[in-house]
Amino acid sequence: MGPSITVVTGRPAALRLALSERVAALRCESPLEPITVLVGSSLQRPHLARWLAADLGAHANVRILLPGDLALLLGAPSLVAQGRRALPPLADRVLLAQEAAVSAGYFEPVAEAPGFAEALHRLVRELRGAGCDLASLGPLLEGLTDAPEKASSLARLLRDFEARRTGFYGPDDALAAADPERLDGLALLVYGATEVSPALERLILAIGRRMPVTFFLADVPAAADTRLSALRQRLAHAGVNTEPAPQQQPHQPQQPQRQEPALERVRERLFEPPRGEPLDPDDSLHLVSAPDPAREVRAAARACLAWAAEGVPFWEMALAYRHGDAYRPLVEAAFAEANIPVYLHEGSPVAERPVGR
Repeated sequence: MGPSITVVTGRPAALRLALSERVAALRCESPLEPITVLVGSSLQRPHLARWLAADLGAHANVRILLPGDLALLLGAPSLVAQGRRALPPLADRVLLAQEAAVSAGYFEPVAEAPGFAEALHRLVRELRGAGCDLASLGPLLEGLTDAPEKASSLARLLRDFEARRTGFYGPDDALAAADPERLDGLALLVYGATEVSPALERLILAIGRRMPVTFFLADVPAAADTRLSALRQRLAHAGVNTEPAPQQQPHQPQQPQRQEPALERVRERLFEPPRGEPLDPDDSLHLVSAPDPAREVRAAARACLAWAAEGVPFWEMALAYRHGDAYRPLVEAAFAEANIPVYLHEGSPVAERPVGR
């Protein structure tokens, strides 16, 4: 029997509605049996929890998990049975930095550079996500690098790193050892995951052979997000069913045609070619131009203070920026000066703190 997997496509607001309707339908089958929702980022977890509670009135036993949480749920028991112990969250970065610092050969000139260990950690995550064995990469790397000694140095570094953590495990190890039979409940719903590693994809497909799995994928042009398009193609090759997300709640009466706010129209057109027609301005969207990042951040702080004066609590405000190295210290300094409590999701590097310096 083929996989019981469905792909629901649509705009973000329609996908959120489709997720809510799917949870409500599953709750009609069983009021308390677990429903697992797999999300792509940690910020989606509290957002979806509040959305489902507000839209459905209440929800019980809906587990909203990150990929690492799902991996540990399904893979950690077997690793613990082998006598392996859990690694702290940052242990892999520390071990890689230690191995890099003492490595000889091609990478010795940059062994203690701050970004080298971070680059190694990203490489390790990608290799593990693809299901590669780090301890036996040597033969596979031969002839693939611009310098022969680079391949041998990298293979040796990764092999020594794996040797130091043989008796331990992390989310990546749990993902490789995950048993799909351990997931209980009514269904697995995958929401907001724009990038799925090969190992995680294999696990989800295996789960789909024993319980219903639904992907909620944003409907954007292929050129806008090649990762999302590639995921859609792989799922189509696996023989999944595809259906569009509902555009309106079925229990609501048809609303008269009205002009959507400027913010909603910008969201709808964000990944579309320009239409040549201007948007009517309103209070839902403001564009502020600043000559440099520092004054841009101060303008954002003033906007937050204005919202606070109107009664909006700070915890309902969000500030998004693309380049953390440039904006993070500016945001932290400007908002502290304005007495605005701020939580930086990515944190602050130790090197930027007095103790670290």
